[in-house]
Amino acid sequence: MQAFRFGAVGRRFSSASRLPICAVAVCSALVAFSGCEQLDSTLVKLGLKKSSAEAGPDVRSAEPKIPQIGVYTVKTEAVPLTLELPGRTAAFNVAEVRPQVSGLVKERKFEEGSAVEKDQQLYQIDEDIYVQNLAKAEAQVVLWTKQEERVRKLVEGNATSQQNVDTTDSSLANAKADLELAKLNVKYCRVEAPISGRVGFSKVTEGALVTTGQGVAMTTIQQIDKIYVDLKPSVASALATLHPQDGETLCPYFQGAKVEIELEDGTRYPLTGTVERVDNSVEASVGTVAVRAVFDNPNWKDLNGALLPGMFVRAFVTYGERPNGILIPQQGLFRNAKGEPYVWVVDAANKTTQRPIVSERTLGGAAVVDSGLQAGDRIVVEGVQFISQDAEVAPTEASVPVIRDFEQAASAAVAPVQAEAPAAEAAPVQAEAPAQAE
Repeated sequence: MQAFRFGAVGRRFSSASRLPICAVAVCSALVAFSGCEQLDSTLVKLGLKKSSAEAGPDVRSAEPKIPQIGVYTVKTEAVPLTLELPGRTAAFNVAEVRPQVSGLVKERKFEEGSAVEKDQQLYQIDEDIYVQNLAKAEAQVVLWTKQEERVRKLVEGNATSQQNVDTTDSSLANAKADLELAKLNVKYCRVEAPISGRVGFSKVTEGALVTTGQGVAMTTIQQIDKIYVDLKPSVASALATLHPQDGETLCPYFQGAKVEIELEDGTRYPLTGTVERVDNSVEASVGTVAVRAVFDNPNWKDLNGALLPGMFVRAFVTYGERPNGILIPQQGLFRNAKGEPYVWVVDAANKTTQRPIVSERTLGGAAVVDSGLQAGDRIVVEGVQFISQDAEVAPTEASVPVIRDFEQAASAAVAPVQAEAPAAEAAPVQAEAPAQAE
C-alpha cells in the first residue's frame, strides 16, 4: 500500500476544506443554542424554572452603589490639658508609738484598726516601781528644803561658809529635778496617742516587756483625715509645663494643678485634689520627678468610701488649658502597623483620604489632636470597613458623643482603638453590601 504524503496537495486540501468546517461549527452552535432554549422552555412549563420576566433583573448587571458612612465634623474648643499617671496613696502623717519607760505591758486600751484621738490612752505599763521612785524623790525634796532653811539661819549668824550654802542649794535643785523626772516616768507609764488618726495592729501583747528606745514600735497611728497621692511624671512632661503654646495656660512643674483619681475597681473618688509639693530633684535612674497631691478624706473614721494609705490609683492631672484645642471620638482614630495614628478624611468631593495626625493623649473617651486636623474637616467614624483610598462615599453626620470625662468614658464602655493596615495593603472594597447581593 502506498503511504499517504502530506505535501502541497495536503495543504491545498486543508485550505479548501477550511470554510466548510467553519460553517459546520456555526451550525452546531446554533443547534445547541436552540436546544438550550427548548430545554429552558420545557423547564418553565414544568414549573422547575422561573421565566425571565419573573426572575427580575440580573443582579450581576446592577451598578455598584456608593457606601453610606457616618462622619464627625471637627471643631475647636477649650480643651483641658490632662496627664494620666499611676499613683499611690500615702498617709498625711504617721506616728510610731514607742515606750518612753521600761516595764511590763499591763493592758491594751484600744481596739486595733479603730480611730483614736490625740492624747487617748493606748497602753498601761506597770508603774509600781516608778511610783516608789516618785515617793523617794518627794522625800529628798523635803529633806533638802529643810536643810536649806537651816543653812540660811547659819549664814545670818556667820556660822557657816558660803561653800556649804552653795552645796545645799545645788542639792535642793537636784532633788527637785529628780522629782519632776519621777513624775514624768509615772506619766509615761500611760502610753498615749501622739496624734489623731487610725491606729494599726498592736505589736506587743499584755505581759510583754518593753524598753526605752526599743527598735520595734508598739503600734502605728496614721493621720488620714487628709491623704497624699504620690505621682511620678516624666521629666519631659514636667518640662512641657514650662513652655505654653497657642495661648495655653500651664502650671509650672504641675504646682497647683487639679487632680482627679480613679480607684482600682474603676470607681471615681468624688473629691478633687491639688498638687501641693514637687520634689527638688530628679530620680536619675528612671527620669521622673516626685509630685505629691493632697486630698480631703472626710470619711476616714467609719471607712465609708474613705481612702487608705497604700492604694494604687489612676490620677488625671489637669495642669492647663488649650483655648483652641481639637477633640475627636476614639472611633475615628486608627493606627497603622507601626502604631502611627491616622484618620480617614472626607473631602469636598466626598472622596476619602487617609491622613496622618499627631495625637499622644486622651481626655476621657476622646482623643486630643495636636496637629493634622483643623476645624471643618470631616472624619469617618462609622462604616470605615466600606471605604478605601480615594473611594467615593455618601457621608451623613453621625451622632457620636465626644466623651471628655473619664467616668463617663468608663460607663459608656468606649471600644479601644483598633489597628488597621495601611490603605495600600487593604483588600478592594466591595461595591455592594451583603444584603443587596442576596
